[in-house]
Amino acid sequence: MIQALARAMAKRPLWHIDAVGAGLIGLAAGVWYFAGVEPLQQAQAGLRAMEVELASQRDVAHTKAKLASTQDRELARLRAEIEASAIQLRREDALNAHVSKLTAVAEGFGLRVNEIKPSAATRLPRFTVVPIRLSGVGGYGAVVEFLRRLRADFGDTGLTGLTLERSPAVGDAEPDAEVDLKFVVNLAWYAAPVSGTGKK
Repeated sequence: MIQALARAMAKRPLWHIDAVGAGLIGLAAGVWYFAGVEPLQQAQAGLRAMEVELASQRDVAHTKAKLASTQDRELARLRAEIEASAIQLRREDALNAHVSKLTAVAEGFGLRVNEIKPSAATRLPRFTVVPIRLSGVGGYGAVVEFLRRLRADFGDTGLTGLTLERSPAVGDAEPDAEVDLKFVVNLAWYAAPVSGTGKK
């Protein structure tokens, strides 16, 4: 039987065998490509896309880390600056000493203080506010110098209002003469909260 098959095969043209072999090789190559190579290429393309995305995310993270570091340094600098310039608030029972000091400074500039009157305190969680009304008579230049000194030396005291009024009795004064004015200076003194000392 084998000999009969061999004779039958010998009578057939060889191109049929070549065509069948080529078809089988093509089929095997197609299966190999679609089952192995194409998924591998797709996986590699996906991997490259993920690597690009990862590099981009690393750049973003690096930029954000640098920004956070810069902001942390700036925050530390600002906190140190605030701490260094913070005003130590005194207790509310130092009000009389504060009023005496204000009066002495005003009189030091030649102002005549007629009244200095604290009002009821407003107590807040971080500080207490005591309104103070200071009124009297003095020259414009003296009032200005008093306010400058107030700003420079009384960091715990804020100006909330100022009224200057020319006295009717000085209506005929020389234009260049320093005339006395009635003044009312409204201040807010910031004291430590009732619970203890504080910083403004």
